[in-house]
Amino acid sequence: IIFCLINLWFTNNLAQNSQPVFTHLTIENGLSQSSVFSILQDRYGLMWFATEDGLNLYDGYNFKVFRNEPDNPNSLASNNVRVILEDNSGSLWIGTWGGGLNLFDRETSSFIRYMHDPQNPNSISGDNIWSICEDQNGMIWIGTYGDGLNQFDPKNNTFKHYKNDSQNSNSLSGDFALFICEDHNSELWIGTNNGLNLFDRQSDSFIRFQHDPANPKSLSGRSVSFIYEDRSSKFWIGTGGGGLNLFDRESNSFTSFKNDEKNPGSLSNNIIYSINEDRSGNIWVGTWGGGLNLFDRKLNSFKSYKH
Repeated sequence: IIFCLINLWFTNNLAQNSQPVFTHLTIENGLSQSSVFSILQDRYGLMWFATEDGLNLYDGYNFKVFRNEPDNPNSLASNNVRVILEDNSGSLWIGTWGGGLNLFDRETSSFIRYMHDPQNPNSISGDNIWSICEDQNGMIWIGTYGDGLNQFDPKNNTFKHYKNDSQNSNSLSGDFALFICEDHNSELWIGTNNGLNLFDRQSDSFIRFQHDPANPKSLSGRSVSFIYEDRSSKFWIGTGGGGLNLFDRESNSFTSFKNDEKNPGSLSNNIIYSINEDRSGNIWVGTWGGGLNLFDRKLNSFKSYKH
Protein backbone atom coordinates (compact mmCIF):
# COMPACT_ATOMS: atom_id res chain seq x y z
CA ILE A 1 0.00 0.00 0.00
CA ILE A 2 2.79 2.39 0.95
CA PHE A 3 4.58 1.65 -2.34
CA CYS A 4 1.41 2.33 -4.37
CA LEU A 5 0.89 5.65 -2.59
CA ILE A 6 4.49 6.66 -3.25
CA ASN A 7 4.11 5.77 -6.91
CA LEU A 8 0.85 7.71 -7.22
CA TRP A 9 2.45 10.74 -5.58
CA PHE A 10 5.50 10.38 -7.81
CA THR A 11 3.37 10.23 -10.99
CA ASN A 12 1.29 13.25 -9.97
CA ASN A 13 4.42 15.18 -9.12
CA LEU A 14 5.93 14.30 -12.48
CA ALA A 15 2.83 15.54 -14.28
CA GLN A 16 3.01 18.87 -12.46
CA ASN A 17 6.78 19.37 -12.36
CA SER A 18 9.56 18.83 -14.87
CA GLN A 19 11.77 17.29 -12.18
CA PRO A 20 10.41 14.45 -10.01
CA VAL A 21 11.03 14.30 -6.26
CA PHE A 22 12.36 11.17 -4.57
CA THR A 23 11.96 9.90 -1.01
CA HIS A 24 15.00 7.98 0.25
CA LEU A 25 15.14 4.82 2.36
CA THR A 26 18.72 4.34 3.57
CA ILE A 27 20.81 2.50 6.13
CA GLU A 28 19.72 5.14 8.63
CA ASN A 29 16.13 3.94 8.13
CA GLY A 30 17.10 0.29 8.67
CA LEU A 31 18.05 -0.87 5.17
CA SER A 32 20.89 -3.35 5.64
CA GLN A 33 23.07 -2.18 2.76
CA SER A 34 23.03 0.50 0.07
CA SER A 35 23.35 -1.67 -3.07
CA VAL A 36 19.83 -2.82 -3.98
CA PHE A 37 19.75 -5.31 -6.86
CA SER A 38 16.09 -6.33 -6.90
CA ILE A 39 12.79 -4.98 -5.53
CA LEU A 40 9.52 -6.87 -5.14
CA GLN A 41 6.12 -5.93 -3.75
CA ASP A 42 4.35 -9.16 -2.78
CA ARG A 43 0.64 -9.96 -2.76
CA TYR A 44 0.33 -8.68 0.82
CA GLY A 45 1.77 -5.27 -0.09
CA LEU A 46 5.08 -5.95 1.65
CA MET A 47 8.28 -4.70 0.04
CA TRP A 48 11.32 -6.96 -0.40
CA PHE A 49 14.80 -5.65 -1.22
CA ALA A 50 17.78 -7.73 -2.36
CA THR A 51 21.10 -6.34 -1.13
CA GLU A 52 24.73 -7.41 -0.75
CA ASP A 53 24.10 -7.79 2.98
CA GLY A 54 20.93 -9.79 3.27
CA LEU A 55 17.28 -9.88 2.24
CA ASN A 56 15.26 -6.91 3.53
CA LEU A 57 11.53 -6.95 4.33
CA TYR A 58 9.85 -3.52 4.64
CA ASP A 59 6.27 -3.14 5.91
CA GLY A 60 6.03 0.61 5.31
CA TYR A 61 7.33 1.40 8.78
CA ASN A 62 10.26 -0.88 9.67
CA PHE A 63 12.82 -3.17 8.07
CA LYS A 64 13.43 -6.80 8.98
CA VAL A 65 16.67 -8.28 7.64
CA PHE A 66 17.27 -11.95 6.86
CA ARG A 67 20.94 -12.99 6.81
CA ASN A 68 23.01 -16.12 6.71
CA GLU A 69 23.56 -17.77 10.08
CA PRO A 70 26.58 -20.10 9.83
CA ASP A 71 25.18 -22.65 12.29
CA ASN A 72 21.64 -22.59 10.90
CA PRO A 73 21.05 -24.61 7.68
CA ASN A 74 17.56 -23.11 7.46
CA SER A 75 18.84 -19.54 7.22
CA LEU A 76 19.55 -17.64 4.01
CA ALA A 77 22.42 -19.45 2.25
CA SER A 78 24.26 -16.26 1.29
CA ASN A 79 23.98 -12.61 2.30
CA ASN A 80 24.60 -11.50 -1.28
CA VAL A 81 21.04 -11.51 -2.68
CA ARG A 82 20.60 -10.79 -6.39
CA VAL A 83 17.00 -11.47 -7.38
CA ILE A 84 13.56 -12.10 -5.83
CA LEU A 85 10.49 -13.78 -7.39
CA GLU A 86 7.01 -14.39 -6.01
CA ASP A 87 5.36 -17.28 -7.84
CA ASN A 88 1.66 -17.79 -8.54
CA SER A 89 1.18 -19.65 -5.25
CA GLY A 90 2.74 -16.82 -3.25
CA SER A 91 6.04 -18.56 -2.58
CA LEU A 92 9.15 -16.37 -2.55
CA TRP A 93 12.22 -17.53 -4.47
CA ILE A 94 15.51 -15.88 -3.61
CA GLY A 95 18.50 -16.00 -5.95
CA THR A 96 21.86 -15.47 -4.25
CA TRP A 97 25.48 -15.09 -5.22
CA GLY A 98 27.31 -18.14 -3.91
CA GLY A 99 24.35 -19.62 -2.05
CA GLY A 100 22.23 -20.91 -4.92
CA LEU A 101 18.45 -20.73 -4.95
CA ASN A 102 16.51 -20.26 -1.70
CA LEU A 103 12.80 -20.80 -1.07
CA PHE A 104 11.37 -18.69 1.76
CA ASP A 105 8.89 -20.31 4.15
CA ARG A 106 6.60 -17.50 5.36
CA GLU A 107 5.20 -19.50 8.29
CA THR A 108 8.55 -20.31 9.87
CA SER A 109 10.58 -17.40 8.42
CA SER A 110 13.14 -19.97 7.28
CA PHE A 111 14.67 -20.97 3.96
CA ILE A 112 14.99 -24.15 1.91
CA ARG A 113 18.28 -24.19 0.01
CA TYR A 114 18.87 -25.53 -3.49
CA MET A 115 22.60 -25.60 -4.17
CA HIS A 116 24.88 -27.22 -6.69
CA ASP A 117 25.98 -30.74 -5.77
CA PRO A 118 28.65 -32.21 -8.08
CA GLN A 119 27.48 -35.68 -7.07
CA ASN A 120 23.86 -35.00 -8.03
CA PRO A 121 23.11 -34.41 -11.74
CA ASN A 122 19.59 -33.27 -10.81
CA SER A 123 20.83 -30.41 -8.61
CA ILE A 124 21.05 -26.82 -9.79
CA SER A 125 23.93 -26.24 -12.22
CA GLY A 126 25.58 -23.40 -10.28
CA ASP A 127 25.25 -21.29 -7.14
CA ASN A 128 25.61 -17.79 -8.61
CA ILE A 129 22.02 -16.89 -9.49
CA TRP A 130 21.27 -13.89 -11.71
CA SER A 131 17.63 -14.28 -12.89
CA ILE A 132 14.42 -16.16 -12.03
CA CYS A 133 11.10 -16.54 -13.88
CA GLU A 134 7.97 -18.67 -13.47
CA ASP A 135 6.29 -19.88 -16.67
CA GLN A 136 2.63 -20.65 -17.42
CA ASN A 137 3.11 -24.28 -16.38
CA GLY A 138 4.45 -23.42 -12.94
CA MET A 139 8.03 -24.27 -13.84
CA ILE A 140 10.69 -22.07 -12.25
CA TRP A 141 13.48 -20.98 -14.60
CA ILE A 142 16.77 -19.95 -13.06
CA GLY A 143 19.56 -18.14 -14.85
CA THR A 144 23.08 -18.55 -13.49
CA TYR A 145 26.14 -16.40 -14.00
CA GLY A 146 28.32 -18.76 -16.01
CA ASP A 147 26.61 -22.12 -15.49
CA GLY A 148 23.74 -21.86 -17.93
CA LEU A 149 19.97 -22.02 -17.54
CA ASN A 150 17.97 -24.28 -15.22
CA GLN A 151 14.37 -25.46 -15.33
CA PHE A 152 13.10 -26.42 -11.87
CA ASP A 153 10.08 -28.67 -11.46
CA PRO A 154 8.58 -27.99 -7.99
CA LYS A 155 6.64 -31.26 -8.11
CA ASN A 156 9.71 -33.50 -8.12
CA ASN A 157 12.37 -31.04 -6.89
CA THR A 158 14.68 -31.64 -9.86
CA PHE A 159 16.57 -29.33 -12.18
CA LYS A 160 17.05 -29.67 -15.92
CA HIS A 161 20.11 -27.92 -17.35
CA TYR A 162 20.60 -25.97 -20.57
CA LYS A 163 24.09 -24.87 -21.50
CA ASN A 164 25.94 -23.52 -24.49
CA ASP A 165 27.35 -26.13 -26.84
CA SER A 166 29.81 -24.66 -29.34
CA GLN A 167 28.96 -27.48 -31.75
CA ASN A 168 25.20 -26.89 -31.62
CA SER A 169 23.71 -23.65 -32.97
CA ASN A 170 20.37 -24.56 -31.37
CA SER A 171 21.81 -24.65 -27.87
CA LEU A 172 21.71 -21.73 -25.44
CA SER A 173 23.90 -19.02 -26.99
CA GLY A 174 25.72 -18.19 -23.74
CA ASP A 175 26.08 -19.62 -20.23
CA PHE A 176 25.51 -16.30 -18.49
CA ALA A 177 21.69 -16.29 -18.35
CA LEU A 178 21.17 -12.64 -17.42
CA PHE A 179 17.41 -12.26 -17.87
CA ILE A 180 14.38 -14.55 -18.36
CA CYS A 181 10.95 -13.40 -19.53
CA GLU A 182 7.73 -15.11 -20.68
CA ASP A 183 5.66 -13.03 -23.10
CA HIS A 184 1.87 -12.81 -23.59
CA ASN A 185 2.03 -15.78 -25.99
CA SER A 186 3.72 -17.86 -23.26
CA GLU A 187 6.97 -17.89 -25.20
CA LEU A 188 10.09 -17.94 -23.07
CA TRP A 189 12.94 -15.54 -23.80
CA ILE A 190 16.41 -15.64 -22.31
CA GLY A 191 18.95 -12.84 -22.42
CA THR A 192 22.54 -14.02 -22.26
CA ASN A 193 26.08 -12.70 -22.52
CA ASN A 194 25.92 -13.72 -26.19
CA GLY A 195 22.54 -12.66 -27.49
CA LEU A 196 18.81 -13.18 -27.13
CA ASN A 197 17.31 -16.69 -27.10
CA LEU A 198 13.78 -17.92 -27.76
CA PHE A 199 13.07 -21.31 -26.21
CA ASP A 200 11.32 -23.82 -28.46
CA ARG A 201 9.42 -26.10 -26.10
CA GLN A 202 8.61 -28.69 -28.77
CA SER A 203 12.21 -29.29 -29.80
CA ASP A 204 13.69 -28.42 -26.39
CA SER A 205 16.11 -26.09 -28.16
CA PHE A 206 16.75 -22.39 -28.76
CA ILE A 207 16.43 -19.87 -31.58
CA ARG A 208 19.17 -17.25 -31.38
CA PHE A 209 19.10 -13.52 -32.11
CA GLN A 210 22.59 -12.10 -31.99
CA HIS A 211 24.57 -9.00 -32.83
CA ASP A 212 25.82 -8.88 -36.42
CA PRO A 213 28.07 -5.88 -37.16
CA ALA A 214 27.18 -6.16 -40.85
CA ASN A 215 23.43 -5.96 -40.18
CA PRO A 216 22.09 -2.66 -38.72
CA LYS A 217 18.74 -4.39 -38.07
CA SER A 218 20.32 -7.02 -35.83
CA LEU A 219 20.56 -6.81 -32.06
CA SER A 220 22.74 -3.78 -31.30
CA GLY A 221 24.85 -5.39 -28.57
CA ARG A 222 26.22 -8.77 -27.65
CA SER A 223 24.92 -9.12 -24.09
CA VAL A 224 21.21 -8.84 -23.22
CA SER A 225 20.65 -7.39 -19.76
CA PHE A 226 16.87 -6.79 -19.73
CA ILE A 227 13.73 -7.87 -21.63
CA TYR A 228 10.38 -6.10 -21.34
CA GLU A 229 7.05 -6.49 -23.14
CA ASP A 230 4.83 -3.41 -22.85
CA ARG A 231 1.03 -3.30 -22.82
CA SER A 232 0.87 -2.93 -26.59
CA SER A 233 3.03 -6.09 -26.93
CA LYS A 234 6.06 -4.14 -28.06
CA PHE A 235 9.25 -5.92 -27.09
CA TRP A 236 12.08 -3.89 -25.57
CA ILE A 237 15.58 -5.33 -25.22
CA GLY A 238 18.24 -3.73 -23.06
CA THR A 239 21.87 -4.52 -23.75
CA GLY A 240 25.07 -4.22 -21.76
CA GLY A 241 26.72 -1.62 -23.95
CA GLY A 242 24.73 -1.57 -27.18
CA GLY A 243 21.86 0.59 -25.96
CA LEU A 244 18.13 -0.08 -26.14
CA ASN A 245 16.40 -2.15 -28.83
CA LEU A 246 12.81 -2.35 -30.01
CA PHE A 247 12.30 -5.86 -31.40
CA ASP A 248 9.85 -6.52 -34.23
CA ARG A 249 8.95 -10.19 -33.74
CA GLU A 250 7.21 -10.45 -37.11
CA SER A 251 10.24 -9.39 -39.15
CA ASN A 252 12.84 -10.50 -36.56
CA SER A 253 14.47 -7.07 -36.84
CA PHE A 254 15.69 -4.62 -34.22
CA THR A 255 15.52 -0.83 -34.04
CA SER A 256 18.26 0.48 -31.79
CA PHE A 257 18.49 3.58 -29.59
CA LYS A 258 21.97 4.61 -28.51
CA ASN A 259 23.73 7.45 -26.77
CA ASP A 260 24.86 10.27 -29.03
CA GLU A 261 26.93 12.92 -27.26
CA LYS A 262 25.85 15.49 -29.85
CA ASN A 263 22.16 14.78 -29.30
CA PRO A 264 20.73 15.73 -25.87
CA GLY A 265 17.56 13.80 -26.73
CA SER A 266 19.39 10.51 -27.15
CA LEU A 267 19.67 7.72 -24.60
CA SER A 268 21.95 8.87 -21.78
CA ASN A 269 24.00 5.66 -21.55
CA ASN A 270 24.27 2.44 -23.58
CA ILE A 271 24.36 0.08 -20.61
CA ILE A 272 20.75 -0.77 -19.74
CA TYR A 273 19.82 -2.10 -16.31
CA SER A 274 16.02 -1.94 -16.30
CA ILE A 275 12.95 -1.10 -18.40
CA ASN A 276 9.38 -0.46 -17.26
CA GLU A 277 6.11 1.09 -18.44
CA ASP A 278 4.02 3.33 -16.19
CA ARG A 279 0.21 3.56 -16.09
CA SER A 280 0.30 6.32 -18.71
CA GLY A 281 2.18 4.16 -21.19
CA ASN A 282 5.53 5.91 -20.74
CA ILE A 283 8.66 3.77 -21.09
CA TRP A 284 11.29 4.28 -18.40
CA VAL A 285 14.85 3.07 -18.88
CA GLY A 286 17.40 2.70 -16.09
CA THR A 287 21.05 2.90 -17.12
CA TRP A 288 24.50 2.39 -15.64
CA GLY A 289 25.94 5.83 -14.93
CA GLY A 290 23.44 7.70 -17.12
CA GLY A 291 20.56 7.92 -14.69
CA LEU A 292 16.91 7.38 -15.54
CA ASN A 293 15.52 7.94 -19.05
CA LEU A 294 11.93 8.69 -20.08
CA PHE A 295 11.18 7.72 -23.68
CA ASP A 296 8.90 9.99 -25.73
CA ARG A 297 7.15 7.68 -28.20
CA LYS A 298 5.98 10.53 -30.43
CA LEU A 299 9.37 12.21 -30.78
CA ASN A 300 11.47 9.04 -30.52
CA SER A 301 13.64 10.85 -28.00
CA PHE A 302 14.62 10.60 -24.34
CA LYS A 303 14.58 12.88 -21.34
CA SER A 304 17.11 11.92 -18.68
CA TYR A 305 16.98 12.37 -14.91
CA LYS A 306 20.35 12.30 -13.18
CA HIS A 307 21.78 12.90 -9.75
